[in-house]
Amino acid sequence: MPSKKSITPFYDKKVRKYEQEIIDFIVESGESKRRTDMESHILAYLLLREGLWLTQDDIRALSQIYYKDESKAGISKGTISKIINLYGQYQVLKKRKIAHKKNAFEYSMSGLLNQLMSTAVGFGIQEIDKYNSFLRMKLKSLERYDHKNEEEKSLKKIMMERVQEIIDFFTFHKASFLDDLDSKRTRNSNVVMNNSKGANRVEKKKHLSVIENEIIKFILDCPLFVIEETRYALPMAYFLTRKQLTQDKLRKLTGLSAGLVSEGLNYFIQKGYIELQKIKGVRKRYYSLPSIAFYSYLRYYRRFNSISNQYSRLKEINDELEAKKEELENLNGFNAIQRSINEFLKAKPLVDKFTISFKNALDQFNPN
Repeated sequence: MPSKKSITPFYDKKVRKYEQEIIDFIVESGESKRRTDMESHILAYLLLREGLWLTQDDIRALSQIYYKDESKAGISKGTISKIINLYGQYQVLKKRKIAHKKNAFEYSMSGLLNQLMSTAVGFGIQEIDKYNSFLRMKLKSLERYDHKNEEEKSLKKIMMERVQEIIDFFTFHKASFLDDLDSKRTRNSNVVMNNSKGANRVEKKKHLSVIENEIIKFILDCPLFVIEETRYALPMAYFLTRKQLTQDKLRKLTGLSAGLVSEGLNYFIQKGYIELQKIKGVRKRYYSLPSIAFYSYLRYYRRFNSISNQYSRLKEINDELEAKKEELENLNGFNAIQRSINEFLKAKPLVDKFTISFKNALDQFNPN
């Protein structure tokens, strides 16, 4: 049976400012892996308490110290339970029953930081065979669709091209980056990767709009298509299926306000995700996302490059802790924080490796 915790999970106040900076680093790095801020906070609390087991109440109390949004402090119990269960399925967390308590559990982080980063980067990659199976089924549905007019014929054609482009991107991504991941964790995921169930399944005939809605939902749920500003996720999903759109068409497709659509388009242009195309003799403004692979690797590269650049601050924190070691080393949390920073610093070569790889892929798919 688990033994009673002898060390409190609440670190000394003099140590907490360093913990907050590391949590901020983990939150920033989590944005590249489709983690919410709440998910990153919970993973950080566990990661920074290696060897300790935390209850959901412990996590809730820690969130009241470190997590704050515009309206409140702390993460709700329901959200904590949902996130804990999710990452338990990913085998990132370990779980054990608390002795003498009914339906009560405590949790710990499983694996070293390098392994966890590989899991986070590789989760989408390990699912690619399943993704492609779904997309090929959608391609067959599109092929079987009997278009009613020229507008549907044109839309069917572009959607088939874009779905095939996503499949080609996924296939390239898996072939290029699978070997960079932790080999043991990757091999353990072969059952998922080789799952091609449904690849040859033929769906009943569906309307073109229904097929597109299913593809849109897939894009919104796919870890490989994360977007930093989630409020613009739906407009971006339609650029992936349709390539070229006007502002008015995008507003009608998404049901979003004209103001929000305009904000999204400006954001996409500023980030370099889409292009404004002026067609001679046509007064409408057309926006286009030429390459799905380029768009994806642009996001990946920028995020990992940003993480890599933050390592200088981690080194500064480490140096500051060393300088104050005599004052702080006996305080609760000092050793755990210092150990965690060292683990992060050891992971920098992995971050740099992915940064370079994403830059090379970005150059390869540059449409200009």
